[in-house]
Amino acid sequence: MEELNIYPIGKFQFPEQFNLVDINNWIQEIENLPYQLQNIIQDLPVECYEYSYKKEGWSINQIIHHLADGHMNAFIRFKLTLTEINPTIKPFDQDLWAQLNDNNLSTFISLQILHGLHKKWVALLKSLHQDQFNRTYFHPEYKKDFSLGVAVSLFAWHGKHHLAQINKAIELKLK
Repeated sequence: MEELNIYPIGKFQFPEQFNLVDINNWIQEIENLPYQLQNIIQDLPVECYEYSYKKEGWSINQIIHHLADGHMNAFIRFKLTLTEINPTIKPFDQDLWAQLNDNNLSTFISLQILHGLHKKWVALLKSLHQDQFNRTYFHPEYKKDFSLGVAVSLFAWHGKHHLAQINKAIELKLK
């Protein structure tokens, strides 16, 4: 039950195989994320941004800022992977980042970042050939290589995961 509190759509499942149809679906999910997020929060009263999906979980505000931070890092990882041979990426402590002062800014700043960033990211992704999704980066925290195909899947899931947490926070407060 606790796992559903943390992962309302379930934990990420690494795809064993993927094809161009899968990749295009994941790209579409990444492209849609800023618009879906905007639709959820556009009429949300300011006090609701402190709602959380679970006790001691991140607030809606923190989740939105985290999405911008995480997806900026992901975009850089993609660009490094396309321009270097199996680069080692730099992990970041998302919990410490969530405590930094820039998270006190309006969430609309992070939403604007997501709109612009996702336009660039999707343009990059749509320009790739299928074999480029097999390029890899090394993640030192997990001590393993990630292909760009798996990473596209991961960040499509990541967006849906956090949208579900935001929706759950709102739903819990409306009960």
